[in-house]
Amino acid sequence: MAVYALGVSGYAYFFVFCLLGASELGAVYFPNYGLLVSRREAGVRTLSILTLSIGVAGVASTVHGALTDYAGFWASFLLTGTCAVASLLLIFRVPRHPETHDQTENVNAH
Repeated sequence: MAVYALGVSGYAYFFVFCLLGASELGAVYFPNYGLLVSRREAGVRTLSILTLSIGVAGVASTVHGALTDYAGFWASFLLTGTCAVASLLLIFRVPRHPETHDQTENVNAH
């Protein structure tokens, strides 16, 4: 979508901006998934790390704006692409079929 947003303007750009804004729902789902894949005793630690990462993400728009002012739009676009590839690489490391807490307890009980 970022490539599409690069070459459009007007209402089409507004549409892409709205789709990108929908990603804010991730803040609702990430903590739940983090608790789902964590062991019961590590749940608090997982939520702590996720909470700290929200602060880092909040600074990202300022960094991109400063990078655009300093080095131009293409530098910011390159940084965005690099972050997207790094995110995909991290996502491939996430368990495909996480064990729920109930399944873990049943396995340990036998």
